[in-house]
Amino acid sequence: MDTQASFSGAVSAYIDDPMARLGTLSTGYVFDRRERLAVLVETLPMGSVVQHLTRLARRHRTRIVAGLAECSGAHLYNSVVVGADGVCAHYRKRCLGTIDQRYFDRGDRIEIFEVSGLRVGLLICFDVWFPKLAREYLRAGIDLFERIADFSTESGQGDS
Repeated sequence: MDTQASFSGAVSAYIDDPMARLGTLSTGYVFDRRERLAVLVETLPMGSVVQHLTRLARRHRTRIVAGLAECSGAHLYNSVVVGADGVCAHYRKRCLGTIDQRYFDRGDRIEIFEVSGLRVGLLICFDVWFPKLAREYLRAGIDLFERIADFSTESGQGDS
């Protein structure tokens, strides 16, 4: 899969939009065990996918919200990054569904960033089904949620 070409086409639709939104994982779910996922991960803050997203954000004058598989030490996370000048926000999925539990470690904090004067809280896919997480964001004073998702037929939620 040519991730950079896929992102380039998707982001071009968001020229001058304050925020471009991409899918949950830049790699897609193209792995069947954690060891295979390990070769697809990004190291933050400046892995090759993040560098490419930064260039696209600058070219199209937008911020990009994009999901990726992240490696931090021995941990693998289903993460989302936001950037125009590198990573300005970084969230690790906290509520792991059945599929994610096979491959990823759980994140441990919320992430808020600002765009167009609004405080935005990040969610990934299955996070949206847990009111406790939403309440945590609301207590922190967000104005809106930004959620990226690629629900699977296995999750029973269809596509979004």
